Amino acid sequence: MKFKSLLLLIIITLSAFALWACVHTTTPPVTTSGLDYADFDTITSFDQIFIQEEGTYLVYLYSSSCSNCLSIKETVLNFALTYPYHTIFFFNVYGYKDTNPEVQQYLEDVNLAKLLVPSLLVIVNNEFDTTQMNKYYYEGKTRITAFLDDLQKGGFIFE
Repeated sequence: MKFKSLLLLIIITLSAFALWACVHTTTPPVTTSGLDYADFDTITSFDQIFIQEEGTYLVYLYSSSCSNCLSIKETVLNFALTYPYHTIFFFNVYGYKDTNPEVQQYLEDVNLAKLLVPSLLVIVNNEFDTTQMNKYYYEGKTRITAFLDDLQKGGFIFE
């Protein structure tokens, strides 16, 4: 009799554990393993930022030597891989200095004092609205990842 009680207790415990495991299993995230920025649409100079055919798109500026850029690289690439609504262009600004004439023109166009990475621009109809910087310019890993999350959830309206 004790053997049957012990066996029943073991079966109930294993069944409860199996049920718990099924409930707490999550779908694995999309992975960008093996992908790099070059596998997506890229921009190779500052004058290309505002002249893309898409009209409304995103431009992600990063540097291959930036630790914050590296820390969110997989998140940004996952976004680019799965976001179907607007193209995201990648631009590696490694090696550019704030004194470069191209950089100076870009900084003037977007109303910034310094080139910062990572940063993300929202370009609507091939224009960047400097009067609404909080809506169209995102700098730093926290702001960028929060914005990409909002985009995935449909919480941003392109105007």
